[in-house]
Amino acid sequence: MENRAYTAARRYGEAIRIERAFASEQVRLTGSVPATYRGTIELPVANPTRYALAAFRHYLEQAGITVAAELFDVDELPAPPRYDRRHALLVHFSPPLAEIVRIINHQSHNFYAEQVFRTLSPDGSAEGAARRIRAFLQRQGIDTRGLTIRDGSGLSRKNLVPPAVLGQLLVAMQHHPNRDAFVASLPQGGTRRSTLEDRLHDVPVRAKTGSLLHVRTLSGYLTTRDGHTLAFA
Repeated sequence: MENRAYTAARRYGEAIRIERAFASEQVRLTGSVPATYRGTIELPVANPTRYALAAFRHYLEQAGITVAAELFDVDELPAPPRYDRRHALLVHFSPPLAEIVRIINHQSHNFYAEQVFRTLSPDGSAEGAARRIRAFLQRQGIDTRGLTIRDGSGLSRKNLVPPAVLGQLLVAMQHHPNRDAFVASLPQGGTRRSTLEDRLHDVPVRAKTGSLLHVRTLSGYLTTRDGHTLAFA
């Protein structure tokens, strides 16, 4: 951590900036805060696997359990380990997909979105997941010309999703067996702790935001005064 931030004489307002090189844990803080500032700044870890391992070791040692093992990401090993003769210490079952997707769409949770995306692929690759998504869209009768999918979080500048594809997908999901779970995953206007918390209060809308530098988008459903549902992108 390199701290170049300073305390300002003003009473309110924070202007802290975080800089970090790609795939690095070296973080630089710049900007200023008032002397009364109390807050927490969050940013993604560069290597989630190593972070989980380090956290696991930390809490084991806090519980008085000595950890003499060296930490390795399984992807860094020359050959994958065998687990068939090991005893499981803990089995954790994932929440239902509907709950995970609700977190993704309410909070715009990029990390969750990327993991679900990779899970679609038989080999965990972005290419395999993109093929599955394209095949699903085509089964719904959606024209995928102009569509380019490079990741699940939507952060890649190489993603290209025509609004018409999103609009057709929203229409198709109105007739899908999982329609109710999908619609419920989209936050309503003004929903607390969602990306629409400060937008579209008292408007009958459910929608998902999308944002990059110089880009702001919104896609979802709107209910008209006479009860019709409109899909928009």
